[in-house]
Amino acid sequence: MQIMSKFKVGDKVIVTSAFDRQYQTAKVEDVFENSVRVSYEIDGITDSYHDEHLQLKSEYDMQNKTEVKRIPFDLERAKRGDKVINGKGQDVRIICIDRISKFEDVPILALHKEIDQEFCRAHSIDGRFLNTEGADDLHLFMAPVEKTEWIAVIKHTETGVSFRGSISAATEEELIRKYEASIYTIVCTKQITWKD
Repeated sequence: MQIMSKFKVGDKVIVTSAFDRQYQTAKVEDVFENSVRVSYEIDGITDSYHDEHLQLKSEYDMQNKTEVKRIPFDLERAKRGDKVINGKGQDVRIICIDRISKFEDVPILALHKEIDQEFCRAHSIDGRFLNTEGADDLHLFMAPVEKTEWIAVIKHTETGVSFRGSISAATEEELIRKYEASIYTIVCTKQITWKD
């Protein structure tokens, strides 16, 4: 009895074995006993792979789904050294911002870190990765910046009503000073941290 591939013609798959095309989306073109022939969505090049090197794109997306805050890419901030990530939340290093190309307007070259290696990708001035359908994960974004502030729960001196104060400060001491000459008494203070 012949064992057939678990994939069928037309399936969208993720190729996880090829060195220069790691994690690229492909489409199954032909099915053999334990392997399939796929064509890459980026350039249509075909190649054959054993089943263990492929995964259905829908399964891959579900397993690797992480909520990444996607702050629009800002070239000026990136030039100042602010951290850049891709849509998967992976680190990105911009190595060139003035690439010349006759075919597309993609002046930014960036190294995307995937596992233990980096892959070079070309991007438009607004950080978009071109030439591939559904490649949001390869667009550039600014990494969220962790921020810390102090807030206070305050009580109105005359009415005794307590609520969260609208004033925040970088230090607890600064927060206390801000409320010293007011009609409010601080009940407690709390340091909060978030990514913005």
